[in-house]
Amino acid sequence: MAARLALAAAAGAIWPLLTGPARTGAVLGSFSRALITGLPGADGPQVVSLLGNGAAGVPNGVRISGGPVSFGAFRGGDPVTVGDGCVRLGDLQIRVVRSWSSRVPRIRPAGAGISALAAAAQRAELRVPPEPVAALERAVTSAGARDPADPTVAVAVAGLVGLGPGLTPGGDDVLTGLMAALHACGRADLAHRIGAAARPGIAQRTTALSADLLRLAADGHAFQEALLVLRELHRGGRPDTIDGAPDRLGAPLQRAIGRLLSIGHTSGAGLATGLAMGLRCGTSAPAGGPPAGQEVR
Repeated sequence: MAARLALAAAAGAIWPLLTGPARTGAVLGSFSRALITGLPGADGPQVVSLLGNGAAGVPNGVRISGGPVSFGAFRGGDPVTVGDGCVRLGDLQIRVVRSWSSRVPRIRPAGAGISALAAAAQRAELRVPPEPVAALERAVTSAGARDPADPTVAVAVAGLVGLGPGLTPGGDDVLTGLMAALHACGRADLAHRIGAAARPGIAQRTTALSADLLRLAADGHAFQEALLVLRELHRGGRPDTIDGAPDRLGAPLQRAIGRLLSIGHTSGAGLATGLAMGLRCGTSAPAGGPPAGQEVR
């Protein structure tokens, strides 16, 4: 049987994995818009998510170009080979020809935009109990957040890892959004502490995909939808004009928040909640660590 060839673009976070030596792994899960694969790693599977039309732009994603892609023929445990610029499974060869930046930029968000994001997140369904989320916000905004010996942050993070239903539990989504926002505000130090606090026993507490997204967020990588919100917030959520009437929040920012909230059943709400929390924390005090990337111009 002749091999099928597809072209794709990959997140920068996994570009070295895709262009390095070929490694063998397995399919972890098959869904209508995505196929989740994993490669053995020292701290658990390194995930490569194959993305079809409409799938969220995860920072471990490979987005296949062209028409609709059917993942229905693949099952958990099917072998996959990643490397040498390709992903191969069955008779399908996916050649990665370009990348997109998954790196969080350094931004200067406007307060009105952060408030708009927080309000939108609060209206969305989160499906995570409010108290652990509130405890996390208290922890990251307390004086102890700057003291590595203070256990408050680690305790709050542990209370959210793996909390909630779904392929990426809501508690993990909140932490993922939080770490991205902290990197955006120059608080990489705190993002790294949160990532370290989430790591113990993570393979037993959450899914392989969610564990990998938490790892990438701690390293300063984020969903494409979250990056779009951050960029619009950097622009200040400036007033725009729709049909001749001024839009106070800015139509581009509203659209970006809407795209973020549309991820999964509740993942977008968790990411937005964490982003707003991290932006409030990161803009309330001087930066405590190096930025994750170049500042948005």
